[in-house]
Amino acid sequence: MSGIISGPIILFYIFIAYLIYKTILSATQKKILSRVIFALILTFPFWDLMAQKVIKTYYQAFLMEPKIYTLPEVDADGRVESLGLGDRTPQTYFIKKLMDNTIDEKVKNTYGKILEEKIKYLDFTFNIKGENKIYRFYLEDKKVKHKVLDEAQAKYKIVVTKPKFHLGLYQTFSYKLVETSNNKVLAEARALYFLDVEFFHFVHTLLPFGSANYLNYFEEMMKKVFGVKRFY
Repeated sequence: MSGIISGPIILFYIFIAYLIYKTILSATQKKILSRVIFALILTFPFWDLMAQKVIKTYYQAFLMEPKIYTLPEVDADGRVESLGLGDRTPQTYFIKKLMDNTIDEKVKNTYGKILEEKIKYLDFTFNIKGENKIYRFYLEDKKVKHKVLDEAQAKYKIVVTKPKFHLGLYQTFSYKLVETSNNKVLAEARALYFLDVEFFHFVHTLLPFGSANYLNYFEEMMKKVFGVKRFY
């Protein structure tokens, strides 16, 4: 919403809060009580942002650091044999053109260095016309190519845990790097997403600033494990 509309609304809210303050002060003659109530009313639209700030600060300080239990095996070239990213598919700008002949070039632009230096095969699951298909990308003569697998074959995979909801305000879940042969967890990273509360969501549309409503340390985990951060 534009400042032309939001400005008067915010000023009107402040005016109403002030009237309530004056009414309580007149009725009780208690300045401290009146000021506390005025402050509570005035800050009410920001309560969720303040709660987010407290929760985010706590999680960042104590809970969000990725846990690396052990590193995956690498070959003589220092590359991991294969990694399945599952539903963490590449950017939608080329998923929409999945069937055209530019997909390999688009993957190269995003993952070429990873395929060359870090991981021999990258597997993605695409949903095509309601059917999941596993596409395996690899380098051949310095060109990215792909083939479709009948079933999952990656030595390692990313598993996303089921979200847990907290206080009706936010949800947390984890990304786990798992060895597929024995389900051993090699690394783990948390993610935190705040839920939209309808009233506060409306109020936020009136504000000239916003607040990031998530924390996601998946990229940090991948950087610690593979030395690269660009996994979409």
